[in-house]
Amino acid sequence: MKKPGKDEFIRAASKVSGVSKKIIEQVWERGAGAWAGSHRPGATQVQWSKARVYSFLTGGKTQRTADKDLWEEHLESKKSLTQKDVRETFINNLDNSISKKFEIKQKQCERSDGTKGEYVLEMETESGEIREFCHFSYEDAQNHIGVIEIASNKMEKADKTYVATKEIAAAAQKALDAKEKYPSAGKCGTPVGWKRARQLANREPMSLDTVKRMYSFLSRHEGNYEVPEGKEWYEDCGRLMIYAWGGLSAKNWAKKIIEEAESED
Repeated sequence: MKKPGKDEFIRAASKVSGVSKKIIEQVWERGAGAWAGSHRPGATQVQWSKARVYSFLTGGKTQRTADKDLWEEHLESKKSLTQKDVRETFINNLDNSISKKFEIKQKQCERSDGTKGEYVLEMETESGEIREFCHFSYEDAQNHIGVIEIASNKMEKADKTYVATKEIAAAAQKALDAKEKYPSAGKCGTPVGWKRARQLANREPMSLDTVKRMYSFLSRHEGNYEVPEGKEWYEDCGRLMIYAWGGLSAKNWAKKIIEEAESED
């Protein structure tokens, strides 16, 4: 199947999200401009623009930062909608699955803007519901399918979680035990650090963003691992909190996950 070009992608993304083509195009162009300034090696300008659009539509960072003005413009035009509404509309239209049945039929239809189309894309979801989308051409309908499949894969990746290894969990538990046993240990760290320790010790599923925060913390503080002479490890806040964040092995574990995730984009 031919991959959708810029115009076809924007048209299909607008249809499944409810955000205007004008706003999505502006997000796309900003992504292209950001790529020209700096980008990850191997990433094309089109990939960079698409990633920015997906982030904007699904409540990613760009919706709250660089493209906040466009998001507010969208909300102003849809006063009753919130970010959650748009994200849910986007996901519901995708049905959060790529295993759908599609059929393109040549017949006259009416689009949401009142214009007439010549082709209907019928999509059967896993629940058996039939949804119809009106298009000007057969190629437009094909491109719509492509956008749905690409975006579905993107959403599945966004929902992926990670579980710490037993070694990482043991290091976090070691810190929690010290905090319970030694009063001085309880004075170290922050509530966020101790919350992360409990999460790791329990081997709770974590998002990619949490894994990135682990890597950031351990990269900044690995120089504090050595315990000064005359101190026990549980008396040293540097060593203790490194354990709370999973120990030094957690840094390499997190780095590998981040690299794999970025290589898939």
